[in-house]
Amino acid sequence: MQLRWPTLRGGANQVSLIEAQKNFAHYRVSELRFRFRVRVPREGELRARSFRPLDPTLDNFEPVDIVSTDWPEDRTRLYWWTEGYWRRAD
Repeated sequence: MQLRWPTLRGGANQVSLIEAQKNFAHYRVSELRFRFRVRVPREGELRARSFRPLDPTLDNFEPVDIVSTDWPEDRTRLYWWTEGYWRRAD
């Protein structure tokens, strides 16, 4: 849900994806309630080289809870930092 609507809050995630990314950049944890449950990444747990935080000025997201099209069959197309991002403007 939050890959498609990154400003959406609630459910298992009390903060939005955008808020979680800001928290991680500042505190190294997505939500402060988890600060005592974090661990150092294990060997092989690497972030994709092309990964970058969300940028609402670059990334084309739908307004919250508005479904303008069906979900992509390949859900990895929801990854905004990849060339295959499904809502990338050409």
